[in-house]
Formats: sequence, structure tokens, C-alpha cells
Amino acid sequence: MKPNLDKEEEQALKVSNYGGRGANRGRGGRSSSRERGRGRQISKENIECFRCHKLGHYQSECPNWEDANANFVEFDDKEEILLMAQGTDESNDKKAVWYLDSGCSNHMVGNKEWLFDFDVIFRESVKLGDDSKMAVMGKGNLKLNINGMVQARTDVYFLPGLKNNLLSIGQLQQKNVTIIFEKDQCRVFHDK
Repeated sequence: MKPNLDKEEEQALKVSNYGGRGANRGRGGRSSSRERGRGRQISKENIECFRCHKLGHYQSECPNWEDANANFVEFDDKEEILLMAQGTDESNDKKAVWYLDSGCSNHMVGNKEWLFDFDVIFRESVKLGDDSKMAVMGKGNLKLNINGMVQARTDVYFLPGLKNNLLSIGQLQQKNVTIIFEKDQCRVFHDK
């Protein structure tokens, strides 16, 4: 039988809402308790800000963010990224704790009083592992007493808000220092 071309043919498309994964994907209308996303408020009381380290807000919401950015000097050709490993501290003097840092391109301290031959004019900006930036407010030389031997380190950056002192593995290796990482320890040797 031939189809009749003179008759108009009507078709309809039936759309059903079955409440599966695609339900309520448009704007608003989020009412189900199992749904996630912007409709549900998350408590921020235990959230720590990467900028000021206070609880209750994210770095992007930090009230100190705009004031702190005014002090930064940025250099496009040379940005440093710090990657820090955490360890346990068995000493009582937290200020004397040092971390060996393979991602840090310069030695860095948070205590200006430890430095001598201090250059107050030197300014730089370093980028941390959490994408925040800190201003370097000078550099100097540092004496470290390691197992009774006094070692001098040069071009140590001073960052006023730095909570952990960092020794750059790269900078140590440039000064003929050998660093050996083993299962549960790190040994540092100075070539004589």
C-alpha cells in the first residue's frame, strides 16, 4: 500500500520526568535532600584560610587579602614555587625547626634577627604551593650550628610571616653539599 502524500501527518514527543540523574538540572528547584551543590550550605567553622591561617573562611574570602596584595612585588620572568613536606617536631623551640625543601629555590626564614649583612632594599615575591604569594622583605647571611660546627649560608630570604624555616636543597647542592634520602631519614654531608 502506498502512503497517502496528501494527508497531513502529526507526531508528538512525550517528555517524562522520572526523577533520575537528570531531574532538576535546570535553575533553581533543588529540593531533594540527596542533591548536592550550591543549594546546601557547608559549615566553615573548621575551614582554615591558606592566607591568614584563621578558621572560618577560605583564602578567596580572606578579609586580609586585599591589604596584603598591596605589598607584593611580582616578577614575571622568575616565580618561585615552594613545595613543603611536613614532619614531626620533637624540639621545644619551634623557631629553630628547619625543613629541607626540594621545591624551594632559596633558603628562607621568618626571623630577621638571625640574619647578618642584611640587605633591607632587596625585594622579591615568592609563590607558595597553595598558590598564595609572600613578599620577601630583604635577604642576608645566616650562621647555623649543626652538631657543633658553624655553617654559614648566604642569600637567605626574609619573609615576615613565614611559619617554617626552609633550607633549599637546590641551593645546598650548588655549594657542594651532598644530600641522601633514605627510608626514614635524610643525611646532609658537606664536601671538604
